Amino acid sequence: MALQDKVAQAWVNFARTGNPSQPGLEWKPFTKESPQAMVFDTVSQSIPLADDALVALLPVPAGRGATPTAGRSSGSARG
Repeated sequence: MALQDKVAQAWVNFARTGNPSQPGLEWKPFTKESPQAMVFDTVSQSIPLADDALVALLPVPAGRGATPTAGRSSGSARG
């Protein structure tokens, strides 16, 4: 399957079910304990997201035990 077909099918599956998995490409949800990223490439896969600096920039979804940070907005610059 061509890369664009894998990406398109993942979006279709996600829109229909909330889960982008497809045969040969299992989606693993992102959690605070086990951050995951779905990578589309020659070999597409769900992998652990090991970039702590990038993970720190991501908002924690509501209901996942996060404490809101005072004064922080999605458009604020970090330095």
